[in-house]
Amino acid sequence: MIDVYRFILALCVLQGHLLGRGEIAAPLVWQAVFSFYVLSGFLMSLILNQDYGFTVGGLIRFAVNRWLRLFPVYYAVIGLTALCIAFIGPLNQLNKSITLPSTATAIFANLSIVTLTGFDFAPQMQRLSPPAWSLAIEIFCYFLLAVYFAKSRSRLLFMLIIGVGIAAVQFAADSGRPHYDFQNHYGHCRLA
Repeated sequence: MIDVYRFILALCVLQGHLLGRGEIAAPLVWQAVFSFYVLSGFLMSLILNQDYGFTVGGLIRFAVNRWLRLFPVYYAVIGLTALCIAFIGPLNQLNKSITLPSTATAIFANLSIVTLTGFDFAPQMQRLSPPAWSLAIEIFCYFLLAVYFAKSRSRLLFMLIIGVGIAAVQFAADSGRPHYDFQNHYGHCRLA
């Protein structure tokens, strides 16, 4: 059943990327993205408790497993993107931020993923994979779950309440703005 739900969410995100994000599509796309975060948090909490535990060894195995599931594919994507830029030419007509990183900070951000998003809403960083900002958020949430929140139901409930509260405040504050103004909640996501 979870796989069917994930497939539906993926179709919603795909629809937003392929067909544009109009007034109706934007809330659907962003709800799908948020739903992926919630589903991921549920699954990570489940496997932390059932498979890894919270010992140092268990947390190391969890971190290695997450790295092996995310980074090899990510490195293949950014490697192919860099090759396309080098041999075919700029890809910024697809997305303004797709460029070869030219500073040490941008190179580190592209290799680590973690610093591809933040709360400063600075101009878009040079990125080889624009949607990697969502992985940065997910990795941060994995960290929070592993070191504190997934250890008990009450802590998970507390994290859920915090998340619902933040989402409710954002919805209330931005409901009258075009596209619910979600592009401004992630400094690197700009809707057309």
